Amino acid sequence: MRRIEDGVPVPRVYLIALPSGPDNQLEILSPAVYRKQAERNKETLIVGLAGGMSEARQVVCQIAGDVYRLTGTADIRSFFAGTTFVK
Repeated sequence: MRRIEDGVPVPRVYLIALPSGPDNQLEILSPAVYRKQAERNKETLIVGLAGGMSEARQVVCQIAGDVYRLTGTADIRSFFAGTTFVK
């Protein structure tokens, strides 16, 4: 994450984040998109990292399955809203 935030190219890395809009549960971002959002002072909560798009899709499925198994719902945003993160 430090390299991404510093603008160092990190090939084949994707970030899984909670979206800013209410329509989606999770979104997959490239480091460049993440940095553009940060430049616009848009806070983005990163909940996962992946090496490649295929792995990013697997991580999204894993997060969705884990949230459903733990809570009985598919409300990923609420699950992470109650979680404390250390930066």
